[in-house]
Amino acid sequence: MFSFNGISDIDMGVQVYGLNRQIRAAKHVVQTRIPGRSGTHDATDNSYDNITITMDCVYLGDAAPTFARQVAAWLSGSGALILDDEPDKTYQATVWSEISSDQLITIREFSLEFTCYPFAASASTQVQKTIQSSSDTVQIQAQGTAATPCRIVINNIGDTTIHNLRITHSIDTD
Repeated sequence: MFSFNGISDIDMGVQVYGLNRQIRAAKHVVQTRIPGRSGTHDATDNSYDNITITMDCVYLGDAAPTFARQVAAWLSGSGALILDDEPDKTYQATVWSEISSDQLITIREFSLEFTCYPFAASASTQVQKTIQSSSDTVQIQAQGTAATPCRIVINNIGDTTIHNLRITHSIDTD
């Protein structure tokens, strides 16, 4: 099951019977052939291509002609794609391919091909901790697989000035 732009497949009378998704996006690579040299010279800027998530679906309702128009409206534009087996992750997705009304009306089976930003976003993490001494530390762990910006808000609720504040980060490669 899935939802796109806040509307679930169940709400639309759709059942997914096949799901194919890429686990890792391909890196952008420029390969240059050099005359007189075997192989290629490969260069990358460590950026990634989009990923594709394909779903094979069947419409279970009774109003197929009306549904064809509803699904066209539902799947137009870009939005949040959430898969039920990863409810804590959101893909920024767009459906570029057409969906034939003939498929929806007569066969009731169709495929959806979502083109997605290469990384799934996880739910926001908020940590609140009162630090009462200079030896206190706060550790925040993110479970992502890509560099992600963060926002740190520090509120001094005491009557003493904060001195020598240090913010560090590390990346666990295990």
